[in-house]
Amino acid sequence: MHLYLVTRYGSASSPDGPDGPDTNFLVRSHSHEAAAELVDQCLFGLADETRTARPVEPFCHLITQIGLADSGGVESILHGPWVAFRYLHACDGQPSWQRTAEDSDWTPLGS
Repeated sequence: MHLYLVTRYGSASSPDGPDGPDTNFLVRSHSHEAAAELVDQCLFGLADETRTARPVEPFCHLITQIGLADSGGVESILHGPWVAFRYLHACDGQPSWQRTAEDSDWTPLGS
């Protein structure tokens, strides 16, 4: 299993909506797709309305694999959501993926 940093752009709690601090999760799962499913289920239940006319989207946009996890554990969200500007973007040597729509394919970033 792997550890992933999973991010939705923006936060409903920010007056800047999708342009404000991001909504982040630390996830343990077998794949980035499985991590996205766990986070998307959580985001579906969170508020998406902001104080601006632009709501945040109810799905994650960016995933970075940040390490290995104990293979005996179960797939789960270990921490989050927390709101902060994301600081890991397609880190050199760290597998990362991005998507622009909930039903779009994940695109690998960097190498």
